[in-house]
Amino acid sequence: MLTAIFLTTLLLTVYSLDDETLWQDYKLKYNKTYKSVEDDYLHFNIFQNKLRLIEKHNTEYAAHKHSYKIGINQFTDQTKEELERIFNRRKPPHRPNHHHIFSQTTPQPLPNAIDWRDNITAIGDPTDLIAEYPCKLDWAAAAADALTAQNFLINKGQDLLSSQQLLDCSSAFGTDGCNGGDATSAFEYVEYNGINTNRDYPYVGTNGTCKAKNTSAIKVAGYRTVFSTEEDLQVAVATVGPIPVRLYMETFLDYRGGVYDNPGCLSDLDLLDSTALVVGYGTDPATDRTPATDFWLIKTSMGVYWGEDGMIRIKRGLYLCGITLDAVYPVVVKN
Repeated sequence: MLTAIFLTTLLLTVYSLDDETLWQDYKLKYNKTYKSVEDDYLHFNIFQNKLRLIEKHNTEYAAHKHSYKIGINQFTDQTKEELERIFNRRKPPHRPNHHHIFSQTTPQPLPNAIDWRDNITAIGDPTDLIAEYPCKLDWAAAAADALTAQNFLINKGQDLLSSQQLLDCSSAFGTDGCNGGDATSAFEYVEYNGINTNRDYPYVGTNGTCKAKNTSAIKVAGYRTVFSTEEDLQVAVATVGPIPVRLYMETFLDYRGGVYDNPGCLSDLDLLDSTALVVGYGTDPATDRTPATDFWLIKTSMGVYWGEDGMIRIKRGLYLCGITLDAVYPVVVKN
């Protein structure tokens, strides 16, 4: 009891009222609860230190020293141990005879910019960007969106396909539900078992018993790998559709907006810790203070309160964050 009184007093005297107000608002917005007053203090201390970093970075952003800003989100209060639980570091199984390599063909000039969400409404709805950590659903969300996109482009299918089915049912193909997985294993599962619509097999965000119906919304004939340049990836995004990629997410957890160009976001297979969906690319126009900047447009599974409504733009041309190291897409069969 005395410890609780001491810590409560410390919170109110050492930290500013503004920080305390932000903390209370933060806990309410992100539904944060802690096991004790001591634990609340620990996380508040992390939160307050992050606030100072955010303020410093964004002051420099306003002075055109950075091309992106950072901000408060669901990760702002997390310890290193808690953050480690959200990373999906599972590597795809090696299947040398199961996939084909994307062959670049460019019969006409590529568009200067593309955003597949404008055409494929099922993957453009930000309300399906649900972050339910510590469930590592990134791989299932990206795979389901890629299947949804290909079904629309090949068969004019309008339905969002089930990420929950991939979480619940694909373990025999190398995935582990909320403990992590990969898009290639998800595509192989769908090739042999099919996939239901999200309406028939809705998302709940936790592991469950497989309840897949026997009727599949699509047929899949394997997957293709995109090697290994950003030019190849641009052609694939422009001519095939949205492409799942594995990224080094740990470096951009605080991202809030702009074009991310942190050189510390290395391109290293051993660092890849999340799967996301490249839904397009574009260019930020030049201003009197900054040059034009090419970027990748990427949909994450980190929720609408993260980044740019769940999206991140990563600078093109620098091979940042491992964006070309593990890029795959499913081959959906025409009905």
